Amino acid sequence: MRKRYVLFATVFVSFTLLFSTGCFEDPPFTTGVRIKTVEQIGGIGNSQFPVPGVSYSGDISGPVGAGNTGTIPHIDGITGSGGLSDNPKAETDVIWNVITIWNRAIPQCPVGQGSFYVPGGGGIITAICFQF
Repeated sequence: MRKRYVLFATVFVSFTLLFSTGCFEDPPFTTGVRIKTVEQIGGIGNSQFPVPGVSYSGDISGPVGAGNTGTIPHIDGITGSGGLSDNPKAETDVIWNVITIWNRAIPQCPVGQGSFYVPGGGGIITAICFQF
């Protein structure tokens, strides 16, 4: 019985590490705005781990450029599995002001806020929680 438990625990930990280390690519992104939330741990180089369950809200600032492909000037939601949330109808060729609220996913991460230019074809806004 103990051998079976140790085998199960080893397989479970192996799959957990495999899925959490970024071995799999993000699903294809087409247009609009994708919010991507990741955690980066100090001392582990370029490692970034996806963080689902992060709330976000964003509004455009300033005029929309000629390359706009969207119709929605406000986005909000919660990142899903892989720390991703797509907003395919969000306006593009504009600057987005985005707030990320980490308290449900990682309570020690502060609220994040930033301005990001999203080109006409769409773009990915990556919010990072740094852990030291």
